[in-house]
Amino acid sequence: MLRREETPHSETLATAFGEAQIEALQSLRSHCAEKIRECEAELTKHKEDDRWAASMLELLNQPTSARPTSGRPTGARPLTSRAETCDLVEEILREKGPEMHYRDIYEEVAAHGFEILGKDPGNSLLSRICGDSRFMRVAAGTYQLTAPVNHSAPPTAEAAPRP
Repeated sequence: MLRREETPHSETLATAFGEAQIEALQSLRSHCAEKIRECEAELTKHKEDDRWAASMLELLNQPTSARPTSGRPTGARPLTSRAETCDLVEEILREKGPEMHYRDIYEEVAAHGFEILGKDPGNSLLSRICGDSRFMRVAAGTYQLTAPVNHSAPPTAEAAPRP
């Protein structure tokens, strides 16, 4: 195959190349066009990464007070044990119950100043309460206490405050 440096003048180009060489050049052009598209896509990705890195650097260079918060209370304490999580969920269901969707329970956990760690905190919460006998599933993603609390009944003598 002829190299670019060896290409004859335009008037003899048609006679210098045969059918096979023309097909090879067309194939080379297609290959180059595909590589250019791949490079452009990679360049676009690198530009997006650069913009993200620049915005993160800008955010990190801001004073702490100017940084946006995640919506969680400042100083939220992580719930790391299953027992501690289930105790809090039981308290939440007793206060807010009688039944709640696990996403709403998660929001209440955050409102109580706690956070659940994990890739998907809602699913982490769900996995912790599913095996606990204090809770039962009443609908898709919805749980209540095994012995539901009657929120409309007056307090019993045992639950009434002592004078």
